[in-house]
Amino acid sequence: MATFRPLIGCILLASAVYIINLLPTKVLATKSPFEVLFNRVPAYDTFHPLGCRVYPYLRDYSPHKLSPRSIPCIFLGYHSQYKGFQCLDPVSSRIFITRHARFDEVNFPLGGPTVATPLASLRLQEFLSDVPVVSAPAPAPITPPASAGAAPSGPCPACPEPDPPSIDPADPVGPAADPAAPSPTPAPHSSDSDSSSNSSSSSSDDEGAADPNTPPPPPTSPTAPSHPMITRAKAGIFKPRYRVDLAHFESHGLLSAVLSTPEPTNYSIAIKDPKWHSAMKSEMLALQQNHTWSLVPRPKSSNIVGCRWLFRTKYRADGSIERYKARLVAQGFSQVSGLDYSHTFSPVVKAATVRIVLTLAIINGWSLRQLDVNNAFLHGTLGDTVFMQQLLGFVDTRYPDHVCKLNKAIYGLKQAPRAWFHRLSTFLVAHGFSCSRADPSLFIFRKGSCLLYLLVYVDDLILTGSDTSVISSFVTQLHAEFRIKDLGRLSYFLGLEASHLPSGLFLSQAKYAHDIVSRAGLLDAKPMPTPLASSVSMVRDGVLFDDPTHYRSLVGALQYLTITRPDISYVVNQVSQYLAAPTVDHFQAVKRLIRYVKGTITYGLTFSRPSRTTIVGYSDVDWARCLDTRRSTYGYSIFLGGNLVSWSAKKQPTVSRSSCESEYRAMANTAVELMWVTHLLRELHALPPGSPTLLCDNQSALFLTQNPVAHKRAKHIDLDYHFVRELVASGKLVTMFVPTKLQVESNPTIPIRALQEQLQRRFKVDLSRMKTFRAKSEALNLVQGDFVTQYSLLRDYIVELQTRNPDTTVRVDVESEGNPDSETRTFRCIYICLGALKKGFAAGKRDFLGFDGAFMKGPFPGQILSTVGLDGNNGTYPLAYAVVETENISSWTWFLSCLGEDLGLNTNSNFTFITDRQKGILNAIATLFPCAENRYCVRHIRDNMRKQWRGKPFEDLLWTCATATHVQQFNKGMEELKKLNKDCYEWLKKIPPQHWSRSHFTGRAHSDVILNNLCETFNGKLNEGRDKPIITCLEFIREYLMKKIVNVSGPWMEQCAVDVVQQTCSCRKWELTGMPCKHVVATIWEMRKNSKDVGIPET
Repeated sequence: MATFRPLIGCILLASAVYIINLLPTKVLATKSPFEVLFNRVPAYDTFHPLGCRVYPYLRDYSPHKLSPRSIPCIFLGYHSQYKGFQCLDPVSSRIFITRHARFDEVNFPLGGPTVATPLASLRLQEFLSDVPVVSAPAPAPITPPASAGAAPSGPCPACPEPDPPSIDPADPVGPAADPAAPSPTPAPHSSDSDSSSNSSSSSSDDEGAADPNTPPPPPTSPTAPSHPMITRAKAGIFKPRYRVDLAHFESHGLLSAVLSTPEPTNYSIAIKDPKWHSAMKSEMLALQQNHTWSLVPRPKSSNIVGCRWLFRTKYRADGSIERYKARLVAQGFSQVSGLDYSHTFSPVVKAATVRIVLTLAIINGWSLRQLDVNNAFLHGTLGDTVFMQQLLGFVDTRYPDHVCKLNKAIYGLKQAPRAWFHRLSTFLVAHGFSCSRADPSLFIFRKGSCLLYLLVYVDDLILTGSDTSVISSFVTQLHAEFRIKDLGRLSYFLGLEASHLPSGLFLSQAKYAHDIVSRAGLLDAKPMPTPLASSVSMVRDGVLFDDPTHYRSLVGALQYLTITRPDISYVVNQVSQYLAAPTVDHFQAVKRLIRYVKGTITYGLTFSRPSRTTIVGYSDVDWARCLDTRRSTYGYSIFLGGNLVSWSAKKQPTVSRSSCESEYRAMANTAVELMWVTHLLRELHALPPGSPTLLCDNQSALFLTQNPVAHKRAKHIDLDYHFVRELVASGKLVTMFVPTKLQVESNPTIPIRALQEQLQRRFKVDLSRMKTFRAKSEALNLVQGDFVTQYSLLRDYIVELQTRNPDTTVRVDVESEGNPDSETRTFRCIYICLGALKKGFAAGKRDFLGFDGAFMKGPFPGQILSTVGLDGNNGTYPLAYAVVETENISSWTWFLSCLGEDLGLNTNSNFTFITDRQKGILNAIATLFPCAENRYCVRHIRDNMRKQWRGKPFEDLLWTCATATHVQQFNKGMEELKKLNKDCYEWLKKIPPQHWSRSHFTGRAHSDVILNNLCETFNGKLNEGRDKPIITCLEFIREYLMKKIVNVSGPWMEQCAVDVVQQTCSCRKWELTGMPCKHVVATIWEMRKNSKDVGIPET
């Protein structure tokens, strides 16, 4: 070590101390100091010999892409502030900090000719036993890599990972070390290759799609050592695979749908499972009770239709299994038209009709009821003679050669849906319903002020209306005619999950979207931020995809997903144009779309009650988008009272010679949909006053709809597109101009290619992609501010902030350059506490605060630290916020000290703090406020529990213990957890209950909060501002706080006049019922409080 400079020696000494604190010792009964302090075993997978040769990945430090990716360095150990290894360049004396590196553990550049034994071959007993252990011979030296991403040439034995791990192995290096205490051990990292390296031949769209749990290649060396220290495999570090008893989760929520056994594909598989055998018996019993067929001798000249069994698992709204359904279906493909059937029809309600009816139900506050008809097709009577083979597994032993002459329609027959709908519609019409002309699957009942809507999707029904008693009476009549199942409140309808919110209704297809991702084999793929790359233009030419059936299956599934996902409609339309001959590029686009769906699996539609009900439509065109045909793609969206009810994205059938022409055609198609929505609302007796409005961003097309101008440009347009003029002239439609920047899509997010085409179309300017990108970046800088410039304006912003907001506290910490001749200062952190917030908290303060941090985005990342309290109504009350470089003990200590000065806190303050146990915050609180009560967020305790013990029983018992208000209830919950799993009980017992259970809280804060939702809710509101420059971000936070604490004056509720002597109240409840109402009670209470001589009159 004498050959190193003093600074390097200090770094090595700190790393050695860090390693010693993680090694077991006989003094502590074969435990390490780290394990004694933190009650968990450290991981040793990132240990490497200090001073050995290392090849760090230097792409982040390289000035250009031709620079070397790695150079030989010396390993100095682990950094105390950042996640990474410290590597010394002996040539330039520069220290690199990197997460990705390759280690040569047998060569020590400054250690002379001595060759050390690699750590991978050492055993743990060597640290505990006095007897020397013979180690394996050292392997050959590692050849310096050509690049950091290159794979090693030599084999490396694989060794299983510890169970359970102490740190999430997904993090390449792990959390930063804490200067004041032994740091948590860095997470696994490959010794032989970069943990993030991939094959250079992999497609960019396939990144992240590989299964991270794929095991490494078999070892070529002898059996791996059995010590607890993990050896490093050349294929990377992999997460441990926990063995979970799936039967324990068989009936719990969506997990049961994901983990359930696959549905049988034929009778021979199903007959082996008792639950499917029982389902077939139930189906057979229903068929016999309905006298579905009669056994007759096989006719010689008739067509015999085959049959088969279909098996489906029915799920509830939460994804749990409802029942196992076996259905007998006829093989209708063998029917002959004109012989076995004449007409076909399937009652399928339009998706737009469903959304409109749901919107009207939310607007009027009606309940939504879901019904299911059992064996619906068996209620239909066949008008044709059809013969079918006997059922497989249920052949009549007396007449094995007979066939079934069908008396009733069954599933699979081409005429079965039409026969069932005829029976149902006849019944509904007889009971006062009328069939809608806009959608035949919608039935409307109106009698006086009573209004009922019935949606029919084959055998699934949705019923809503204004009178619940009439609905109940109708359901009774419907059940008397057909065998129906009343499913109660609408929750799960044809894969659509309906969640009832206080503000309305939320529709999504999370379960269905998960099935699509699973079908595509992308469950472990990295999500994508957008459904389609802006630089991709799909064409017909290319290498054909080898499995077009799989491509069509995925695209068809995505088409159904667009019922609640308008954000993917355009891309689904694009990939649907190549179903005949898809190429590899088309399949890559589908995979990217599915990866986008994976990241947005919970997206859906929200229906809320508007203040004013109007019909508004938007239309827009991507002119000449198709490079093969040069046709335009148009899209429209229609809103009813602010709720999106209809949309579409389609390619126009003809080529448009100008953007005006394409926009005009799009307006005509949108007008068609608007008129259909108008007719439907008129039949529903819910047409709002006024004409619908159509908005367009093209002035020429707008003038063309209002006046017959530009005849030369429009004379070749088909006459059917000109009907929009008639609608405008008759007053049935209003067209208005809307600027492009005010369209539904946000202008700052416009793709580069779309911006290029817009500039070329409007200004006849052809710009390269790079120039367009720079122009967009400069424009965004002008609008949102420049990242670098705003740091230089930070002092001016502080002065303005304190001038406009009296009593505001602002503290800035900067770091000056070491050169005295330089005046350069580097920003470190800023703390802000607005004066109005301090006054409000002091006026009605509660000694309770929550702390949390959130990442800042952009070229200069950092952390936003925030503290949020509670107001008098238990609502969130943001108090102070700060922007710091990193989240550690020093940053939290600085933030808490600034906060303590503003609130007048000291070491004896009895505040209560709730945190997520972020990096360093507990140490900072213990240093500054030792008398404070610390609470831990139970949700984060639950997340840590899930890493080893998953399942609803574990979570239920955790919440039972956390919400227990007395010690007996807490102990009972802990005992039940001990019976369920002793290891989980021991793990939870190590966390002191006074930090997370209400039964052990002191009560001095007058709050039983156990979740850190205060700060998490506040941070969630800052998502839009965290990627902005620093002043823009701080202003975004200040504006949000101003809106939140704005003073609103007005009557809190209705006001009533009370006369105690006359025993009357203006609400008249006292007079009508003879019992004092709440206004009387409040008045008497106020009178008794002001004067004890006032008597309460007898009633």
